[in-house]
Amino acid sequence: MRLLNYLYWSQPGEYTSNYPLPDAVSRLKGLVHSGFIPRAGVSGRVSERKVQLYRVIPLWANSFAPVFVGKFESVNGKIVLSGFYSIHFAVKTFMTIWFAITLFGALVVLACLATGIIPPENAIFVLIPFGMFAFGLVLIKMGQLFSRGDIEYIRNVIGKALEDR
Repeated sequence: MRLLNYLYWSQPGEYTSNYPLPDAVSRLKGLVHSGFIPRAGVSGRVSERKVQLYRVIPLWANSFAPVFVGKFESVNGKIVLSGFYSIHFAVKTFMTIWFAITLFGALVVLACLATGIIPPENAIFVLIPFGMFAFGLVLIKMGQLFSRGDIEYIRNVIGKALEDR
């Protein structure tokens, strides 16, 4: 279960706007870069139904950086942008497949070792799938370390757009 929390972490984010919905959307759109070539700052898509934001740092790519996914809602007469921060769905999918393949490989190698298909003097090969599994864990952790300020950066941009008045 801890592995799932490690890979599928999620942090909620909720922001109340001082503006009506069309103004809140346009103010946030004004601070968010969109398009094929991302620029430094916060990039993504903003609409009334879906908001997807991530931080762009020039000449730096981090697939494990947090992405904010949310939507605008009306709560008690106030406009609220609610959602969550997590790593991108495609990265979660890739890493899930990575871990499944490495675990399956470990089981196959162990079964081959137990049945004698792999001779005992080649038992070192058992470490390869476990090493690949550990590499995946390290990759996730390094991505999180390199992007540790991104959530706060995105929060500040959203706050500037929705709460200034």
